[in-house]
Formats: sequence, structure tokens, C-alpha cells
Amino acid sequence: METLKQYLATLKNTLGLDKLELNDDNQTYLLFDDIILVQITYKDDDSVELLAKLGVVDADNEALYQRIMEANLFWNGTEGAILSMDPVSQSIELVRRELMPDIPDYKFFEKRIESFVNVAEHWIKTIAEESGSEANAAVGMQI
Repeated sequence: METLKQYLATLKNTLGLDKLELNDDNQTYLLFDDIILVQITYKDDDSVELLAKLGVVDADNEALYQRIMEANLFWNGTEGAILSMDPVSQSIELVRRELMPDIPDYKFFEKRIESFVNVAEHWIKTIAEESGSEANAAVGMQI
């Protein structure tokens, strides 16, 4: 956990934030472009999990669900993350989990965050466009 705390402190300085620390639940949040809210969670198995809610897809939108499934195949459209659906909120989520020992240095961590945010941005736009709802794009702020 100490390594993640160090990476978060460096990221805080890089982004010019006032605060970026894990809370009592070992979580912290980053907001990008007032739309993409990334939850960062330290897990007991010495891993870090990134999560972003992307939007709600109508149950009958088979074409979009097919695109999501195809994007998951060999991480083709997710750059190593996984798209899934929260059964309670019905929101499509992007999740990525990394073991801390597999993150060799801060630059690697920063690039993982950047890649995750770029993928989240792509899918937020895709879901909003294909669902015909601009309001849907702000769902990430409701973690």
C-alpha cells in the first residue's frame, strides 16, 4: 500500500491537485473533464483497481451490447481493462486491476491511469451517442 500512496502523492503533484489520498476504505477518486470519475481502490491482495461508470444502455440495444462484448474479446477495445454491467445500477463499467508488484515504477502507473481514462472517455461518448442521451455521459460522476 505504501507504494500506491507514493504514486498517488506524485500524481497529485503532477496534476496540481490539493489532495489525493486513500480514504478509510482504501479508495480515492480522480475527476477528468468534469465527466470521467475514476475510483482507485487498493485491495488486500496488494492490487489496485480502477473503476469508471460509463453510462446506462437500454436492454434492447443489442448492437451496442454486441460492440461492448467484441471490445472485451482479447481486450481489443479496452486496452487491458474489462467492460461489464453493474447489476444494481445497470451502468456499464470499465474496470482494470493490477497487482502492485507488476507496476514497476511511477511512470508505468501514470500511463495506466492515462490509458484507462482514454478508454473510459471513448466508451462514455460511444454509449451516449448510441443511446441518444447526452445526459448519459455524466453518469460517471455517480460512483
